[in-house]
Amino acid sequence: MIEFQLPDNYSSAFTGALYKVTSAESTAPYVVEVVNSDVGETLGIRRVQYTNNNTLNIGRYLSRALSPRPIVGKSGFTVPEGRDVGVRLMVGDTLTDERRFTSSLTSLSGNRLLSALTERTISAGQTDEIALFAEAGSVEIGVAFGGEVEAKRLALYSHSGGLLCYTLEVEKVLALTDNSSLRDFRVLVSVGGEHVASIHYLLRQPSAHNVRLAWLNPYGAIDHYTFHSLGQLLRTNKERIVGADGVRVVRSEGRWEEVLSSGYLPGAVARVLASLLTSPKVWRIDGDEVVALDVTDESMTISDGESLTAIRVVVRDAAPQLTQQF
Repeated sequence: MIEFQLPDNYSSAFTGALYKVTSAESTAPYVVEVVNSDVGETLGIRRVQYTNNNTLNIGRYLSRALSPRPIVGKSGFTVPEGRDVGVRLMVGDTLTDERRFTSSLTSLSGNRLLSALTERTISAGQTDEIALFAEAGSVEIGVAFGGEVEAKRLALYSHSGGLLCYTLEVEKVLALTDNSSLRDFRVLVSVGGEHVASIHYLLRQPSAHNVRLAWLNPYGAIDHYTFHSLGQLLRTNKERIVGADGVRVVRSEGRWEEVLSSGYLPGAVARVLASLLTSPKVWRIDGDEVVALDVTDESMTISDGESLTAIRVVVRDAAPQLTQQF
């Protein structure tokens, strides 16, 4: 028999997936099976020998079981899929207690908004994710307009604890006010009567140039922002060789890219949006359609201090285009 010190529940799959061997009946190697307890399948197998390698890192196995994606086609409260996974270690016929791991870069606890983006843009017909980690209790979403102090209840949910998302629909917000010239509103989140977060939304006018981007943030949730398209450009890449007949093109590839602008915003907000550049997963959201993107810019310029600035992002579809090769 071998015993482990288990990590905390809702530890990071990338930085906190560490099991420590505390005791073993033998110094001979043990075969340890890493089991996805959500679906009952084996993620990987490791050999562990007490006093030789007493720390077991299962992070590389967990990444295979995590598949965070934007929530589309749903409204209200949902428990997001693919953003956390339950794991047990099995040695022989013995299973450890379950531990859940998330796609966050840090361990999660308490009641918190899983985003640093509290200044957001949105347009009519679009949705937004309000992602939470919350303890068991009543989760309330309210909305306030203008200088209103009291928020109007938008939704109420009895949560059993863990990850939770609320899909915000602009039309449901607008239905709570008779202000036809509304330009912004605030969403207030509370858990068990305790205030957790306030998110300010700026309403963009509907336009064919609006582009809704979503990306995986450092908290393992999905941030959204509505950018303005400045147009498309065709970037070409040609591979040439030099021979007896001179220079010859042997391969040519063209990729359409789109230039997007955030519009003017405070530097603090731009710094939060900059996580888009380092995110491993970025998507374009068009209704219920989700398209994976590559962000081709490698830097953003942000003004010093709190002066207004605008950031530019260049994106393209992640799927490569086929070209003729001779």
